[in-house]
Amino acid sequence: MRASSPPWPAPAGFAPLAAPDAPLYSGKSMNTPVPVSLVLVAHHPPLRPDDERDGGALLQRLCEHVIEGVLPMLRLIQGAPAPVTVALSQPWMEAMGRERVREAVEERLRELIQRCANLAEEHGETSVGALAEHDAARYREALAFYQGEIGCDPVGALAGWFSEGRVELIPVAGSHALLPLLERREMRALHLRAAAEAFERRFGVAPAGIWLPECAVGPNVLDALVDTRAGFTVVERRLLDDRRGVRLSDRVTLLGRDAVSATWPAQGADSRASGTSTSGSIWGWYARGDQEAPHRRVYDPELGRAHAAEVGRATFEALERATTLAWSVDALARAWFEWPAAWTALVGAGAESGRVSWVALSEQATTDLDEAPTIALENTSWHPDGLGPWLSPSNGWLIRHLHHLERRVLSAAAGRHLGERPRALPPWQRRAVQVALRELMMAQSSDLAAAMDASSGVAHALGRVRAHVDRAKALLDMVERDAVDGRVVEGLEEDETLAALVNLEWLRPSS
Repeated sequence: MRASSPPWPAPAGFAPLAAPDAPLYSGKSMNTPVPVSLVLVAHHPPLRPDDERDGGALLQRLCEHVIEGVLPMLRLIQGAPAPVTVALSQPWMEAMGRERVREAVEERLRELIQRCANLAEEHGETSVGALAEHDAARYREALAFYQGEIGCDPVGALAGWFSEGRVELIPVAGSHALLPLLERREMRALHLRAAAEAFERRFGVAPAGIWLPECAVGPNVLDALVDTRAGFTVVERRLLDDRRGVRLSDRVTLLGRDAVSATWPAQGADSRASGTSTSGSIWGWYARGDQEAPHRRVYDPELGRAHAAEVGRATFEALERATTLAWSVDALARAWFEWPAAWTALVGAGAESGRVSWVALSEQATTDLDEAPTIALENTSWHPDGLGPWLSPSNGWLIRHLHHLERRVLSAAAGRHLGERPRALPPWQRRAVQVALRELMMAQSSDLAAAMDASSGVAHALGRVRAHVDRAKALLDMVERDAVDGRVVEGLEEDETLAALVNLEWLRPSS
């Protein structure tokens, strides 16, 4: 039994649609190519200063994310034969810009190069030695690309390509909170508005659309989308009754996403298909050795890439009725280091077939679609267990506390503590409430709640949530007592988390 009940009937688990008699893109009689968009979602849990010290576990994970996910993604975009949309979360953009992260990525790549060189020398002309030499070359190429071609600045590289029209960028809402679990409509809209404002400050233009964290959606999230005029977003295809997309309002479009693209890691890990596994970190092969895994060969890069290409082509042939194929760069980086080969093969198969037209997401949103749809929408997530991972006995109790803090901070933002009639806040109180709102948004991060339900990192996640909540409560105590300490507020305002301060004006619907 869950520790706390959600404020609505428990969401149904994800039930994949039955495969159609013939996949949409395999028909021989199709005269007009079907428009389909390719999306890569770049997100990573927020990094705090204490995570940067002493090479903490989160910093090390972020290095692997950059090396096996971000750098391959950028190299794919650089030479992509098809339009690509990249959804960027605010915590991810901030992490990529931190000097300590840049230094750590360079240090990690140099370490990997040296370890591979040592292994190559130790094993000589053996399969392990050949693999080590291959990896040393791979990591040297990655370091040269990171330092030379993008100047250790992934976001800067994307910004340049975006301005040249070589890639489409859109933001991911707020702190990557699970929006259906937030209690107040204003709070859900705030996450969307904060993401859009931060995006415009960074790239100089308003975003064409927005990406929902975990792509979780429900009736309450649709209200927030309309409030903020989000342009477009993506939901599970089954929510659209097999339509390519629908108009939610005069400014908001819902596009459908195909579930098959998310199955790559499982397919890539199937060693039976290629005689060798393509999943996980390649260091597992060095660490285990043939003695502990006699049924597995030492990893063969050529064979692994061939298998990945086969998976990519097979994925294209299996596509169902959808407009969007999306992958989490972080999930791919941790699950399958040959994912770029599969992605390239899928894009190539689509181009060769003539049955699809690869287009940017914004182009999908401007096509002729049904107006004013009637959608029987349910609370849903792309996770196989629906919203369950965020409502377990390990973390479900958190929702009740965050809802209470939502009510308290929004009441303070409205000035209700100043009298029976809400009125404008004095300047220092306003600044304190804005910081408290930002701390609440960070506490609402879906990454922290998910980590509480994991086998490791629970104490770190719990401590992080408690710190955000305690800071928000302390600020609200100051506001309600009319005893705001300006030094405390200024110190927290300088925190880079969520970059700029939340503006209380964003709590109002966009005009």
